[in-house]
Parts: sequence; C-alpha cells; structure tokens
Amino acid sequence: MIKNIQCRIENNQLIFSWRPLKHFSGIPTSVKGKLMQVRFVPKGNTYMMEIIYEAEIVSESKKENNRIIGIDLGVNNFATIANNAGIEPVVIKGNLIKSMNQWYNKERARMASESHMVWNNKMRNLTDKHLRKTETYMHQASKAVVNYCIENNVDTVVVGLTKEWKDGANLGHVNNQNFVSIPHDKFISKLQYKCENVGIRFMIVNEDFTSGTSFLDNELPTEENYNIKRRVKRGLFKSNNGTLINADINGAYQIVKKVYPNAFTEMFSRGLRGCDLHPVELCLNKGV
Repeated sequence: MIKNIQCRIENNQLIFSWRPLKHFSGIPTSVKGKLMQVRFVPKGNTYMMEIIYEAEIVSESKKENNRIIGIDLGVNNFATIANNAGIEPVVIKGNLIKSMNQWYNKERARMASESHMVWNNKMRNLTDKHLRKTETYMHQASKAVVNYCIENNVDTVVVGLTKEWKDGANLGHVNNQNFVSIPHDKFISKLQYKCENVGIRFMIVNEDFTSGTSFLDNELPTEENYNIKRRVKRGLFKSNNGTLINADINGAYQIVKKVYPNAFTEMFSRGLRGCDLHPVELCLNKGV
C-alpha cells in the first residue's frame, strides 16, 4: 500500500515520489477526487493496481422531471436503451464483447489441447488479460450510458434483469457460450454506482413478460398480454396492427412500464409522435 504522501496525481497522471516506484510515474488516470492511497492486489501471477480516492457524492437525486430510460440487456445488442422523453433510442452493440469472448475461448481451447488440459502460466496470462479487457469494456459501456443520461437530462434508469436468465439458456451452442461469458452483472454494478454518483435514480426490475407484450398496443407487461409469437425474425416485434418495432426497443419500453405504468401516457395521447421504433448506435467512451 502506497500512502498519499508517497504519490500524487498531476496533469491526469499518477506520479510516485517513493523512490522504488519513481520510474513507474506517468500512469494515465481519470481520477478527479482526493487521492488517498494506491494499493497493489495480487491477481494470479500478476498484480492489479487500485487507486483509492475520495469523491463527492450527490446526496440527493436529480430534480424529478419524469425522464426515464429502460435498458434491455442481451448479446447481439449488449444494451438497448429506450426512453419516455421522445429522444432517439440507442443501442450498445455486442460485437466487440462477443469477439473478445470468441477469441479468448478459441485460444484457451488451443492452449488446453497443447498442454493436454494442464493449466499453465500461458493460460493464466491469457485469462488475466481477457478479464482486464472485459473490465475496461464494462467501465466504458456504463460510462457511455451515464453520459447519455446527463446529456438528455434523464433522472431515472430502469434495468431489466431475470435472476435465472443465464441458467438453462437455450440459444444454440455458440450463443449460449457468448451469453454466459458476458458479465452483465459487472455492467449493472458499475452503472449503478456511476448513476448514484451523479444523482440519477437506479432501479433493477424483473424483465418477465417484457419481450412478448406490445408497447405499441399500450399493453402492460403481464402474463395475460404475453404472446411471444409476435416476435418475428431479424429482431423485430410485430404489433397487433402489423407495425414492426425493434424487439429489444419494445422490451426496453416495456421494462420502463414495469415500474412506471403511466410513463408513456403523454406519448400515447399525442399519437406516439416522437416515439422511435429503431435505435441508433451509442459509441463507447475511451475514458472510464
């Protein structure tokens, strides 16, 4: 553990004044709070450096303006985000995290074959590197969502989650592997504390019945309204009058209605003007 009298943050860089670590000075960081300490935590055959700092937390939630987003989590679309404010919905594509998982799984299988299933340093280094890349991705994705909320004056975030969603997933061999390998729980935990840091209310809701009920028909996400047959190929959901909407966007809208059944009353009263049926891609931030 390195105390704050032995290090400092200067020009967005970590500087060590303690002689044994001086030559490691210049590590980039986005930390803005008061530096308390730096510690090194063993992770397998490597060490993870953690910067501990104090940050001012917003003690009260943002002033309620009834701007809510719902987030539907998945594989091809890692996070699909809809809202009740008439803002264009967005999606964080899952291509990058999927390719990261596929490459890791392929390399691990190759190394395991070469070593006759004996765990070795090469496999450990591969796994450590993959975990670090995944951690960075989850930070970037959660930060992008928070920035989207701030830019659009959103005061509430609702994330859909089913506790058993990874148990017995039947999406085909390849999709099962991708789905189980994507740590959505890490994304959720990071998104939660980042929302709370800026005063945005954060909620997790059971997403049951959201994928098979129709937002465009103003249905509540209940078992009585559930009809998964309306979900057609290519990720589309067909409303009762035949209108097509992106299936994940439909789910994200319905996730909001799980908590706020009347969140879209104004939108429906004006004939769904400002309601977009298909999302645009939300680019990830390089910083976390």
